Amino acid sequence: MHSSPLAALAALSSIKYSYDLTDPQWRKKSNVDLVNLFHALDGAIGNQISFEIGAFNADFSIRRRKETNLTCYAFEANKYNYSHCHKDVKEHGIHYLNMAISDSNGFESFKIKKTIAGREMPQIAGNNSLLAREDPLNSVVYEEDQVKTNRLDTFIEYNALSNSDFSAWIDAEGASNKVLGGMTRCMHKCTVLFIEVETKPFWVGQWLFPGVHDFLSEQGFQAIARDFEYESQFNLIYLKNSLLSHPQAVDITGIFYGS
Repeated sequence: MHSSPLAALAALSSIKYSYDLTDPQWRKKSNVDLVNLFHALDGAIGNQISFEIGAFNADFSIRRRKETNLTCYAFEANKYNYSHCHKDVKEHGIHYLNMAISDSNGFESFKIKKTIAGREMPQIAGNNSLLAREDPLNSVVYEEDQVKTNRLDTFIEYNALSNSDFSAWIDAEGASNKVLGGMTRCMHKCTVLFIEVETKPFWVGQWLFPGVHDFLSEQGFQAIARDFEYESQFNLIYLKNSLLSHPQAVDITGIFYGS
């Protein structure tokens, strides 16, 4: 039986006493520490591939390529982000693709905020989504771009990657239900994932933390660490249950928790 979302969150929150959460810089440090932990675990486990979903400028993939010889795929759905970043990202040998990972193959409307309450929004931004923002005042006007979508499992099968273990970095701006829903046939090859979650709704129809946690627990993963960058939005690392006793993973996680 997997732990309940509340029990899991309580267990992971013990490390918060290492940070002064009244100070934004300490909150940011908690994120930096979590990112470093994920990179260390990814390297120790020995994956062949990484997938960065919601890549923007592909920071995660660029660092993976600098630290390892990993094959990296980075998916960015916002056409403006892709146009702005693709030359620099591809110079690092990364497969950088203007598409969204979702729970269907085809095309979906990607919602790029044009204005909020009449104020113009930048086209190049990391906070647009396949989902609309929660907007009770109807203050958001969108540019809706039809973006190519693939299930990750379909992408893996089509590109003959099915025999490779992989890590996943998921920052899909509320659309984690769509991303995870498109991974059901390949989840057994995922070893570790980093995912952004929310405890209150920012986007219409999104899964909140309990939904994400229950799904990943049922798929054979355990939450092992979190950050505290924001109150209602944070990141978690989930590790495959079969790797919880991996010697290097145990050592790396022990260092993170100071034991």
